[in-house]
Amino acid sequence: MAKRNDKPEPRSTAKFPYHRQLKVREGYYDYQFHSPTFRQKSCPRFVPFILLKGYWLEQANLPIGTELHVTVNPGHIILSASSGG
Repeated sequence: MAKRNDKPEPRSTAKFPYHRQLKVREGYYDYQFHSPTFRQKSCPRFVPFILLKGYWLEQANLPIGTELHVTVNPGHIILSASSGG
């Protein structure tokens, strides 16, 4: 069995598109925890967030440092590599 941090074998582009299951999670804005006065005077509100992480991003030609263009519509979000400046 492969170890958790082992880099997987490259995916063939013939296997695209492939699908991933993600979940919108609850979190907090960082400033809510770094400001003691804010914590004492208010109840921190949950903020929805999505975490995308994994070698599959690199395999989808989205290596570290890639700038993304985000398109948001009700019910779906599209992430695309920016085509330069």
